Amino acid sequence: MIGFFVAAYLFAVSRTPLPMNPTFFLRYSNDEFEIAKSKDGPAVARVPRVAPIVPLDLEEAFRNNQTFAVWDERGLTIRNGKRVISSHLEGIPTSPRLRSHDDILTTLKAKQDDGRSLKAGGLSGAKRVGKSVYLLVRWQDAPGRPWLECLVKVDLSSPDPAPQAIIIIPGFTFATKLIDDDLYAAPGKLYTYIQKGDSWGAWDYDLKTGEASYQTLGKNPVSITMLENQRIGFVERSDQDTFYTGIFDPASESRIDLQEFSSQPVFVKDASGEAIVRVMQRGHPAFVDLDTGATLLFSSSPEVLQTQYGLLFYGGGAHPVRAWLYSPKTWAPLAWWSK
Repeated sequence: MIGFFVAAYLFAVSRTPLPMNPTFFLRYSNDEFEIAKSKDGPAVARVPRVAPIVPLDLEEAFRNNQTFAVWDERGLTIRNGKRVISSHLEGIPTSPRLRSHDDILTTLKAKQDDGRSLKAGGLSGAKRVGKSVYLLVRWQDAPGRPWLECLVKVDLSSPDPAPQAIIIIPGFTFATKLIDDDLYAAPGKLYTYIQKGDSWGAWDYDLKTGEASYQTLGKNPVSITMLENQRIGFVERSDQDTFYTGIFDPASESRIDLQEFSSQPVFVKDASGEAIVRVMQRGHPAFVDLDTGATLLFSSSPEVLQTQYGLLFYGGGAHPVRAWLYSPKTWAPLAWWSK
């Protein structure tokens, strides 16, 4: 038994003890792990147990001279010198320029019967291109229940800046946060990933022509996760109620199907860009490197932290008692610590 939880991989695969000469050394104090190259040497990396909350400061990001575009509890606020206007963009859901007559009637009926609000309730993503800001605005009945998303533009160089509704998204992004980051920029275009009916795919907006397109990439999506190098990790549910995992690379526009699981996997972000999922196997939590197939199996569920040297696992919750640093490709142990 190796401490609080057991990495069964060490016994089932290598059947060797932890190496006598670790690559790194782990220390823990003041709610922070330290990674060092020698036992008493200086830390080469510090990893907070609880990641600090970094607010998304749209006011600072989207500023041109004395013109600001801000998204907060007031909705979209545009400030130009002393002139300030705020709006939840209530007119977009019933705009005949953007939506069909039937869609507008359906929205008004939901407003009357179910109390649906016409006020935008979230921001799925935002990007600045030149002196213009593009916001992917979301309307939702409740968190996780969107019913409309629209791309909105604000020209910060205009003497009288105002929100301009560009186009309705033909589906829904995978954004869940009040202010999320699911809008991406590439040369000459904006893009995001959406669910459309039972399919999912990439939605593009050409900034020069104003034309939009949708490319189907799969069906029955469960989740998508932005990994390193702009790759997308996806999980789909099969007709047999199993779960397929894979990678979509927008640079090459290629989809790579990887592994199938009987229980639902969740992608874990890793600084090296490896495709790693957390999934239950044989009743135990496991971490699988989808690129190599290497599996790290635990007897009980650990916490996991991303570091530049690998993934750091620890047990003990708010009061860690054991920790390990692993290289994802082979799950070779790099360092360990115990209280």
